[in-house]
Amino acid sequence: MSKDIKVPLRELLGKVDVRPDTVSFTDPLFSEVTFVFLANWFYTVESKDTVIKNVVGTENVVDEEALKEFERFNRDVLEKDKTIQKSFSRSLEGMTPSELFKLGNKINRLSVRKAKGQCTCPDCGGSQKMNCPNCSGFGMIICPSCQGRDGGCARCKKTGYIECPTCRGAKKIPCQKCKGKGSIYVERQVYLETHCAPLIKIEFEKAEDCFSVPPPSVIDYNCYQKLLDSLDFKLSDADTQEDYHFLMTYKCENSIGYLKFCIAGINKIFEYWATASGVPLVIPPVLDYVYSSMRSDLIDTSVGRSLVSADAKILVLNNLKKDHIFYTLLRAFEYDFDLVTKRVKNQAVETDAYTSKIFSMKAKLESIVASRKEELTKVLSKKLLKVTQHLMSESFAKDCCMGLVEFFANLKYRRKFVTMAWNFGTLFVWGMTLLLTSFIGSSGMMFLCMILSLVASALISYFGSKNLRIFEIMLTLKCFKNITKFIDLNYDIMRSLIMMAGVFIIEFVVSNLQ
Repeated sequence: MSKDIKVPLRELLGKVDVRPDTVSFTDPLFSEVTFVFLANWFYTVESKDTVIKNVVGTENVVDEEALKEFERFNRDVLEKDKTIQKSFSRSLEGMTPSELFKLGNKINRLSVRKAKGQCTCPDCGGSQKMNCPNCSGFGMIICPSCQGRDGGCARCKKTGYIECPTCRGAKKIPCQKCKGKGSIYVERQVYLETHCAPLIKIEFEKAEDCFSVPPPSVIDYNCYQKLLDSLDFKLSDADTQEDYHFLMTYKCENSIGYLKFCIAGINKIFEYWATASGVPLVIPPVLDYVYSSMRSDLIDTSVGRSLVSADAKILVLNNLKKDHIFYTLLRAFEYDFDLVTKRVKNQAVETDAYTSKIFSMKAKLESIVASRKEELTKVLSKKLLKVTQHLMSESFAKDCCMGLVEFFANLKYRRKFVTMAWNFGTLFVWGMTLLLTSFIGSSGMMFLCMILSLVASALISYFGSKNLRIFEIMLTLKCFKNITKFIDLNYDIMRSLIMMAGVFIIEFVVSNLQ
């Protein structure tokens, strides 16, 4: 058995672009240990309803009261009949620890009892109508142009929200589950659901004689599958406990190694624990330090002072593009954004009553946007942890993804002085064009003046508009099909057209007068 745990560690770091020549190691120390895998199985009685679209006349369909009685009776039977649990528990003994761990992550249903019946629709409570899922029963939604920020825009008449296009302000729509009937046909299942609580422990004989630091008390859950696949666990004990939990114990004699390492440019010493074959026991959060500046840049450009700085945003976008880990997130961002948006809109969210109708509406609309950000952050952070081989802590990955979500959410944001700057730039180009053309008599010089004015208009449009520049950068990323979801170009394009149209009009009028 190989005892060089440096090689697999180098390979692990290489997958996240940490070059081997930048890593320094200490000599590893080893100790003989016993790995103990505990699989604690327990059982709960659950029920589930599946909507039936078509009911055949010959089918035995009961009423709502009989359906409730069916559920109560079978719950009592399954909770009292422990023989079902014992039969399933004993069948687990022939499985390997790896198979047990995979099975414990799935939904396992035992002794399923079924009945078909008609019941009151749970979504509308029999009222045949439900709150509009798009606006959650408020009749209004956040303005997609200004995102409901203070000051609003022309589209929402500076209120921050517009009429819901789904219910047209009616707040209610026909119930989608029962199709406006108030009742539905369901197949109700009552069953015993199995759950597994796995745990891997390390038992030492004399750990203090081998290591100068205490060994890990808890093994990372993300390492369980690799450990169970690589180690030769043998069943040691399997017994039903007093509370009818079924506890299975597996043991394996092996050895673990320990070393310290550091990465050039990072003022931090990391500890690494692994089996003799190189399977990690605890994954060090190396990337928390590698990407610390990236996280700071994302947070600063989304909510910091540099919110209005186009150069800072463009720099962050370019850095995201160069890094293959975050570029993976960019490629999935729009798809996940649409998926989460659809999910949030389809959820009917219950809200508290507020004393002010306007305040309650605004608070509710803001909470919908906030919930979308949280859900999108969860989806992206899971992908980030998977891409980084879990060499990044969950909290750090969540911070990075929240910064990324806020970054794109704030791309539409404009301060009031932006409008003033545009107005001043437009008037300046018009004034300079009028001044120059007033003192030029020849047609050749007039044409040259018009060309120079148009170039000046184009330059001011390009450098004066933050969104147009960011739009070009996002085009080069080739990650977004519809960039206007995140950048509103209407304002910038209209300003550019007005500026250039003014130049043409001035040139035309002056040339006719001369």
